[in-house]
Amino acid sequence: MHWLVYNASAHAQMEDGKMRNLLSYVSSGMRAEGDELIDDICARMDALNHEEEVMAMIFTMQDEIELQADFAFERGEAEGEARSSKLLDRLFAADRIDDAKRVTIDPAYRARLFAEFGLA
Repeated sequence: MHWLVYNASAHAQMEDGKMRNLLSYVSSGMRAEGDELIDDICARMDALNHEEEVMAMIFTMQDEIELQADFAFERGEAEGEARSSKLLDRLFAADRIDDAKRVTIDPAYRARLFAEFGLA
């Protein structure tokens, strides 16, 4: 199997023709007059958009994607907080109070200290 990848947003740089029409439609939703392929795609999409089962499946997938994204964000946030807490604990234990203050405002310095304490 071979794949061809096109940059649909660059359709305006292409010569006129069916491929330009298709990429224009994919990029902007603009339909070229009299293009049978685009007309067929639109007719099929319109039919699918009116099928309750298909729409329910799409919304279910979107809901699942949003739930997964929320979970990943919350997990990442919790992991980041735990890592920052470990760094601050180690800095306080080493009596490095000025470093503890600085890591709260200097992301580059914080990254350096994460590496120094093996928390990277």
